[in-house]
Amino acid sequence: MNIAVFQAGLRAGGRRIGTATVLSLLATTSVPALTADELWTAWKTDYAALGYEVKTGGATRNGDTLTITDLALSHQIEDPDTAGTPDTAGTNDTTAAPETPVTITTRSEIDIPRMDLREQGDGSVVVTMAPTITARSDVTRTGDDPVSVRLRVDQQDLITLVSGTPEALDYRLTSPKVTVTLIDDTPAPKAGAKPEAAPKGSTPAPSPTEFVLTLGGIASNYATKTVDGRQTQTSDTKVATLDVKAAGSDDETGVSYTLSATAANLAGSNQATVPAGTDMTDMGALLAQGASFAFSGTYGAASLDVTQTTEGKPMEIVASAQSGAVNGAMSAAGFRYSAQSQHPHLAVTQAPDSLLSAPMSADLEATSAEFAFPVSQNDQPQPFTGKIALNGLTLSDSVWAMFDPAQKLPRTPAELVIDLGGTAKVSNDLLTSAPLPEAGMPVTVESVALNRLHLSLAGLDLAGTGAATIDNGSGTPVPAGSVDLSLTGADALMSNLVAIGLIEQQQTMIVKMMLGLYAVPAGTDAYTSKIEMKPTGEILANGQRIR
Repeated sequence: MNIAVFQAGLRAGGRRIGTATVLSLLATTSVPALTADELWTAWKTDYAALGYEVKTGGATRNGDTLTITDLALSHQIEDPDTAGTPDTAGTNDTTAAPETPVTITTRSEIDIPRMDLREQGDGSVVVTMAPTITARSDVTRTGDDPVSVRLRVDQQDLITLVSGTPEALDYRLTSPKVTVTLIDDTPAPKAGAKPEAAPKGSTPAPSPTEFVLTLGGIASNYATKTVDGRQTQTSDTKVATLDVKAAGSDDETGVSYTLSATAANLAGSNQATVPAGTDMTDMGALLAQGASFAFSGTYGAASLDVTQTTEGKPMEIVASAQSGAVNGAMSAAGFRYSAQSQHPHLAVTQAPDSLLSAPMSADLEATSAEFAFPVSQNDQPQPFTGKIALNGLTLSDSVWAMFDPAQKLPRTPAELVIDLGGTAKVSNDLLTSAPLPEAGMPVTVESVALNRLHLSLAGLDLAGTGAATIDNGSGTPVPAGSVDLSLTGADALMSNLVAIGLIEQQQTMIVKMMLGLYAVPAGTDAYTSKIEMKPTGEILANGQRIR
């Protein structure tokens, strides 16, 4: 919710006007001095350098305050459309006349009726803006009608305080409430009129859509400093409440929907270190010069409620979580992302006369995921990670009743854990703007480790660990290593599945034959197995060659 996010959007080309872009404009930008006039001059210079046209109705000095009226920021870009032309796109007509060049033009506009920059006399500047700001984005493809999106931002007592020095500026933003509303320009149909069908081959007019995002209790800090030619930006944002309301319909299909989402106690932090004067469009080169990015976020109770109505029959989906967190980072060392959620819940309810009319739900104690992999060229193997965990999965009785009304299967909470690791060589930067070589793979896996595998479901329990190195010298990867597995409850599960009619008795014989080939009995309804992969390409199961 600070200008850093807004400037990042501008550097990306200003292709879209979204919630983050509009909200971030409510803060200030990095400036070399802390007087109102110098601040305003720096803004105009920055925006012009980024390709924005700046127009105002006037700039008036009144004591310690500089007032800017009717501020309009506009930006336009044109991109070639590689998907085809309005006449031949999606066809295989090789005899058609030479194609007319097709471009996609995006024009973005932000209008601020008034902005005050007031000097505090203590080396700081307070920036306030009009209570309502509007934004518009028009995307036009050659030969097609433009697609427009308009937003209105209503803010209440939003104040940004700027302090510090030109080399180390500090921003503090607060607001009790900010609301972003989608403004729908679709003409309303005349009373009693039926919607007209779109001409063949054209894009149907959009149906009315409602969207309102409300943020409450906003507090955000943003700081920037430059040391040894590297600019570091840090930000911390807290939002007490988030509320989303949306609704829409499709006149052609008769489908309509409503959406409601809430979240409490959101908090996030970001840090970016970028060498001065680097090309922001080439991420590979940027990372090679020492750039790094990191973010983290947490949230409290969150919920989502979506109702879709088709031919008069509603279906409601409700999801919620007690809390959660996300973290991520990217640098020359690699990309890393992780997410956790506590006590997620999902419920689906359909119309009474639907096939699945009974309310169905699923609950989890916790979920987590973690991924990390290298992105920069390196002759040495670099580590990668892939983890996913679903803990304490339970289903409602209505779900169980669909296939196990007699309650033959154990209904204990289920669990799935997959924890993988390993190393890989990256022969080419994966994020470079230059095209990758056509020959060969840019990533070569050198080793893989199964740190943990665990599946517990309906009385069955499967666990495993293992590791292998991979020889890529022959062009075909050849693994060498082993995997140790243990399995319990398989016989009982198969008997229960036969009892409830999900499988035939003959099918269990195939599974038991496979267990006899690849596993060794280790007690009542228990098996173990050791799978070995040899450098020669052989594969052994419990010492017996199977390949």
